[in-house]
Amino acid sequence: MKAEIQCIPCFLNQAVEALELTGADRETRVRTMKHLISFLDRMDFDLSPPELSMYFHRIIREETGNPDPYIGLKEMSTETVQKLMPYLKELMEKTDDPLALSIKLGALGNVIDFGTPIRMNIEEMVDEVVNKELTVWDYNEFTQALEKADRILFLGDNAGEILLDRFLLHQLKERGKTIIYGVREGPIINDATTKEAGEAGITEFADLITTGSHAPGTILKHSTVALKEALGKADMIISKGQGNFESLADDPKLMEMVIPGNPIFFLLTIKCGIVGDFGGVPQGSTIFRQQILG
Repeated sequence: MKAEIQCIPCFLNQAVEALELTGADRETRVRTMKHLISFLDRMDFDLSPPELSMYFHRIIREETGNPDPYIGLKEMSTETVQKLMPYLKELMEKTDDPLALSIKLGALGNVIDFGTPIRMNIEEMVDEVVNKELTVWDYNEFTQALEKADRILFLGDNAGEILLDRFLLHQLKERGKTIIYGVREGPIINDATTKEAGEAGITEFADLITTGSHAPGTILKHSTVALKEALGKADMIISKGQGNFESLADDPKLMEMVIPGNPIFFLLTIKCGIVGDFGGVPQGSTIFRQQILG
């Protein structure tokens, strides 16, 4: 997905937030913002929003000397999900279709805004997400593809949220699947790195790899050798979050790197009107969509 002019206010708002989180003094914040505004003047709108965000946040890290401004929010999100886990495990034990529920629970982390206080009963929030109809629900296609798949590449998203991926990973592992789990190369916004994935216990279910960049998405031209190998051998890809959707859904490189005819399943909540237009669904939609590759 190419960036649009409507992305600029989002980049700037995110920059203001990140600069505040760095704890930098006013002089540093002003200097950094001027640098970012200068970058906007030469910004390549043919790039995806996650790739441009990567460059924005690189400037912020270099100017402020803070390698991970969002570390506090990542810890907060992890604590929030940890409090949910006993209730979610209870739901999993009671359901007639644990595979379907594990997918919906994976989508839950994409719905909760971890950056703001949760002011409603958390169990009510979970019930609303779990019981609602997803705007796109390609579950039948998923179960059919899963029967044929041996190797699965799972592309993770945010810290905290990856704890919820344990439910789906458990279901996949229980079915004898070999799973590769991809995370960001290094800190970017509140996305998960090997540190957060390790703390979440992802390695109980999957081999952990990094995807090659500090972008809040998967930028294939920066792929690690491990990611290229995983893409080339995967019978199925599961992609979590809006950033991965923005960066992968129309990247021709993806078609070149995978086994033709195999599916990728995008699981995300659409938080932006531009991404909604790109995906053909309204803003606020939660989707589990199959895309056949090659």
